[in-house]
Amino acid sequence: MTVIRKGLLPAAVAASAALFSQSAFAVDFFGYFRAGVGATAGGGDQVCFQAPGAAAKYRLGNECENYGEIGFGTNMYEGEGGEYFRLATRFALSTERAQDWESLGDDWANRELYAEAGNLFGGVLSDARFWVGKRFYQRHDLHINDFYYWDNSGPGGGVENIDVGFGRLSYAYRQNRFDDDLVFAAHDLRLAGISVNPGGELEVGLNYGTALEDRDGFGGDDGWAVTLQHFQGGVLGGFNKLAVQYGVGPYGGGSLAYPDPDATDDVEFSASSSNCSSS
Repeated sequence: MTVIRKGLLPAAVAASAALFSQSAFAVDFFGYFRAGVGATAGGGDQVCFQAPGAAAKYRLGNECENYGEIGFGTNMYEGEGGEYFRLATRFALSTERAQDWESLGDDWANRELYAEAGNLFGGVLSDARFWVGKRFYQRHDLHINDFYYWDNSGPGGGVENIDVGFGRLSYAYRQNRFDDDLVFAAHDLRLAGISVNPGGELEVGLNYGTALEDRDGFGGDDGWAVTLQHFQGGVLGGFNKLAVQYGVGPYGGGSLAYPDPDATDDVEFSASSSNCSSS
């Protein structure tokens, strides 16, 4: 049996509260959600359309579920010289718009869970950020149709924002796990912030991936893709992004975010896109 003396209990509580107040950091809360209703002209529920084989669909008026993301992050350590260690996570929720009760058994998903450290060194690494875990990584999309044409998100690690004088260098390694016998390993190298004109910056990137497999008769090849993107600010109060891409093998299906490990090197694609946003 445990005995707590009445005179010691208030002192212990006060000491614990003081220790917590001195060591705790503010927690950042961030998120996103969308919800709506719709119906067909002939009656019945809203029907959302996506072309067969298409990697994306248009968004506004063409989303038939409620979706939300909830994220939390905090700096676990902050030094006098600006150095920090940060933890962050993000969860997603998707439901079918039932009237009241909806089970969340298979509707929750973990989208990010990673640690980040920065301002650890001087020189070219003075603004560099080191990270490990699972995270959204330097994603570029056509927002109106929810298509991420340049996306290396997933579990892995890397360093970004290395100052090389004329630009910012970043490298990331990640893996896509398909099953116990098949993992796709991807390398992402980018050089951004190259000033080429007033208000305009150039970004170039190389993605290289290979399958780590233990399957009989596996015939997949290594793949690679290159991306050239120009960002122009000050366009109608917003910006414009113009991207050109070329990929082969696992990246030949047109998606850098979801490479096909079974693809051979005779599969290739080339694409260009322009994304303009104004306020």
